[in-house]
Amino acid sequence: MGSNNQYLKVGYQGDIGSFSEEAMYEYFTRIKENKKYNNFEDLFIALNENEIEYAVLPIENSSTGSIRQVYDLLNQYDFYIVGEECIKIEQHLIGIKGACIDEIKEIYSHPQGFEQSSQFLKKYNEIRLIPYLNTAISAKYIS
Repeated sequence: MGSNNQYLKVGYQGDIGSFSEEAMYEYFTRIKENKKYNNFEDLFIALNENEIEYAVLPIENSSTGSIRQVYDLLNQYDFYIVGEECIKIEQHLIGIKGACIDEIKEIYSHPQGFEQSSQFLKKYNEIRLIPYLNTAISAKYIS
């Protein structure tokens, strides 16, 4: 694809600022329309119904391995991987203005975000980890 792709309709999982949105803009240079979806299967349904032409999904993670749900959905919907974009994932803890880390009682994130940050989170056993749709939507919720 890269710079030779035509103007396309592309979907990604998450919200504005998600890692999938970042990967979409890195990979596709000519996007006619982009659409965000809350979960992985919504993207597969959109592809199946020709709402979008391509979906950007995470499939591998250097710290946590394969994202099994995406592979299962690829098999279930009989779709194929047609390209790859590797991006560096850097997690950041975002809080309410004026908050100190010692005052934090809950952290919202996609489970992958918790896994990717496990070394950091080990220092804060008392903080409750609450699974959420994805890291970008978690940040939006907290803000």
